[in-house]
Amino acid sequence: MIIKHQQQPTNNSCVSACIAMLTNQSADKIAGLYNDKYHAQEITERQILSMEGIPYSEFYPMNPQTVQLPGVYWVEVPSLNLPGINHVLLMEADGEFYWVHDPQHGTGKKYYSAQDPEDPLGFKLLSWTTLAHVPLSFIAEKYGVPVPEVVSAPQHTDAGN
Repeated sequence: MIIKHQQQPTNNSCVSACIAMLTNQSADKIAGLYNDKYHAQEITERQILSMEGIPYSEFYPMNPQTVQLPGVYWVEVPSLNLPGINHVLLMEADGEFYWVHDPQHGTGKKYYSAQDPEDPLGFKLLSWTTLAHVPLSFIAEKYGVPVPEVVSAPQHTDAGN
């Protein structure tokens, strides 16, 4: 696991927290730059990814969910805390394992996990919509670490603990 887990600074800043985790920047800083504009629909997730120089490949919602390639997946799930609203989280895969980085984890609110957590606020992630894939090489560069070797199909584990 390369990504350093970060919590979303407000109840509606999951997009900002995920951008912060992808770029190894402060979630507060990224939320200050983009959160209000994003919620006012002045900018999109794609535009934020591009403005931050994050390379990504798009997935289309009709394709099956996947975490087969090493890298980080930008995924959308139903919010556990704001009914009727979608929530964004990251799934990091290194070729051997995958981790769920839910920016709600640690905020005192409900969050998704890769495994059945003992924490009553945690819920095992069973289904998601994959929207984008970010290469592991980009993440490794941002965190100043070598790219892990690809071993096999990823297994799940938890992040943010």
